[in-house]
Amino acid sequence: MTFAPLRASLSGLAVAVPRVLGMVCVLMLAACTSKPVQPEKAKFEGVRTIALLDVREPSQHMIYNYISPLTALGVTGELLKEADLDFQREDFNTMLRGQNLLVGKLLTDRVAEYLTSMGYSVVRLPDTRGPNIESEWTDGWMTEGRPQFDPATLDVKADAVLDLRIVRSGYISTVGVNAYSPALSVEAVLYGRPSNQPIYHVRIAYGAQPFWGEKALVPASNSYKFGSYAKLMRQPEIAAEGLRAGANLVAGRVIQDFPWAYAANKKVVSKP
Repeated sequence: MTFAPLRASLSGLAVAVPRVLGMVCVLMLAACTSKPVQPEKAKFEGVRTIALLDVREPSQHMIYNYISPLTALGVTGELLKEADLDFQREDFNTMLRGQNLLVGKLLTDRVAEYLTSMGYSVVRLPDTRGPNIESEWTDGWMTEGRPQFDPATLDVKADAVLDLRIVRSGYISTVGVNAYSPALSVEAVLYGRPSNQPIYHVRIAYGAQPFWGEKALVPASNSYKFGSYAKLMRQPEIAAEGLRAGANLVAGRVIQDFPWAYAANKKVVSKP
């Protein structure tokens, strides 16, 4: 009599249960976040020049899959190996770095272009934020830590400061281990001057199903979806392009929620 199947099942459960519990906690925390600050005409009427900080590149791109406890009970062999992607993060990030993937720079460039098309003057600023504030929920595998940032410390002539941060970037399989989609989540906060208080706040998710607290889901093209981790790794150009496409789309969606009728040129312009 052998206990191999039992050991395999218990091993699968040991991998999945902490991951599932972690996901539940992340979702609960996101659900408790404050509601987005909605734009108001009075707050934007004097905004003509916006200081835009360069978006910080993610410390690493995440690779993740959702495994339910019931599925985990039957996980064995190669499937168990694919379910546990901890040891594969380095290979995944090396693959994307080889494609010269700079999601933060692309996001900054596109947002600057959209703001300029709306009639705003844009002042580009380097990333002078402090180090990311990490926690047990933002250890780099699921979300980026929030950078230390105080808009009052900026010496710039502007009516507002726009701070964009990448919350999450990478690929997630939402159906076991065989449905990987690009995932990009971006938070945008516009601080009015001289109060340095938020007058606009939104968080946008692209690709894989967003977590609670995120405003909208911007869908990804099926051409950027992969049936397994191995297939994803075999197509680095397409994998990187999936995240570049997300940066373009999210930039447009962030600016789409700006108060268009109150842009600096006092004209309603076409949305990106």
